Amino acid sequence: MHTTTTTTTTTTTTTTTTTTTTTTTATTAADAAAAAAAAATTTTSTSTTTTTTTTTTTTTTSTATTTTTTTTTTTTTTTTTALLLLLLLLLLLLLLLLLYYYYYYYYYYYYYYYYYYYYYFYYYYYYYYYYYYYYYYYYFFCYHHHHHHHHHHHHHHSQ
Repeated sequence: MHTTTTTTTTTTTTTTTTTTTTTTTATTAADAAAAAAAAATTTTSTSTTTTTTTTTTTTTTSTATTTTTTTTTTTTTTTTTALLLLLLLLLLLLLLLLLYYYYYYYYYYYYYYYYYYYYYFYYYYYYYYYYYYYYYYYYFFCYHHHHHHHHHHHHHHSQ
C-alpha cells in the first residue's frame, strides 16, 4: 500500500484604485477658491487589494483519492483624501526644511566659532606685541632719563 500526496498552491493578488473627484463650477473668484478647498477634501482615492490563496491537496492511496481545497481571501481597503496627502507632503517638506536649517546653522556656528578663535588669538598676539613694545619703550625711557639725569650736576651759585 502506497500513498501519493500532491499539493498545489495558487496566490492571486488584485489591486484596484478608484479616484473620485467632485467638481463644482465656479462663477466668481471666491467660488473658485471655495471649489479648490472643497476639491482638496472631496478628492478621494480608494485602493483595494485582494489576495486570494487557493491550496489544493490531492492524496491518492491504493483504495481511494481524496481532494481537499482551501481558499483564503484577504481584502485590504485604503481610503486616502487629497487633503491628507497634501498634509503628509507638507510635513515631509517641513522636515526637510528643518534638516536644511539645522545643517545650515550648524555650519555657520562652526564657521563663526572658528573666526572667533582666530580673532581672539590675533588680538591676543597683538596685545602681547604691544605689551612687549610698551615695556621696551618704558625701559628705554627710564634708562635714557636716568642716564641723562646723571649728566646734570647741580651748580651752586654764590651770591
